[in-house]
Amino acid sequence: MKFGFSATHLSFYGRCLVSVLIILSWLGSPLIVLALSESETARQARLQEELRVVEQDIAEQTKLLQGKQKETASIQRDVDVLTYQIATAKLNIRAKQLQIEKLGTDIIKKVATIGDLNSRIESGKNSLAELLRQTRELDNSSVLDVALGREDLSEVFADLNAFNFIEGSLNQSFSDIRSNKKNTEVQKVNLEGQRDATLNAKVAIEAESKKIQTLEAQKKNLLAVSKNQESGYKLILADKKKKQSEILSAL
Repeated sequence: MKFGFSATHLSFYGRCLVSVLIILSWLGSPLIVLALSESETARQARLQEELRVVEQDIAEQTKLLQGKQKETASIQRDVDVLTYQIATAKLNIRAKQLQIEKLGTDIIKKVATIGDLNSRIESGKNSLAELLRQTRELDNSSVLDVALGREDLSEVFADLNAFNFIEGSLNQSFSDIRSNKKNTEVQKVNLEGQRDATLNAKVAIEAESKKIQTLEAQKKNLLAVSKNQESGYKLILADKKKKQSEILSAL
């Protein structure tokens, strides 16, 4: 048996095919829309979750940054205090140095004064020795012999009075010089004691200053580390905020 298709048959089949396609398109459109709707919902949910995590990270990072900023400020205050202490120590060291130099000058003056007094004592000793020699010569000769050799006895007594006066003056002068020398030596010893005490104080201040400088260096290292960490937190926070903005734009 042979089958044949006429134009009428083809037209009928064509209309049927078009009808089927139209029906399928009506039935398929809700499915496609539903699938698209589910994909958008999932994306929105994913973005919302990412936003929540990012915002949580931002809050934690902000807290870390604030804590680090407080730590940095505290270390900076410590550094400032140590810097002030070092400056004060340097001024004290300079003051002690000037005081030591002044005491040294005063000691030199006292030494010079003592040397001058020693010279005066030696000179006085020579004068007294000469006077004693002349006195012994006078003692070896009787007053009568001396008087007989003089035309005027008043000259004899005048000489004797002069010897006695000079001897008394020299003794008084020696006493004054010795007292002055003793006082000067006491002053010199006191000045040397002050100089030694000032020198010890200067050495102590220098040692304390070195300790402070060491502590300052440590604090500055901590400050540098803290600032670096602070910068790192700022970079991370900036990156998180950038990601937050991107998510918000995508929502």
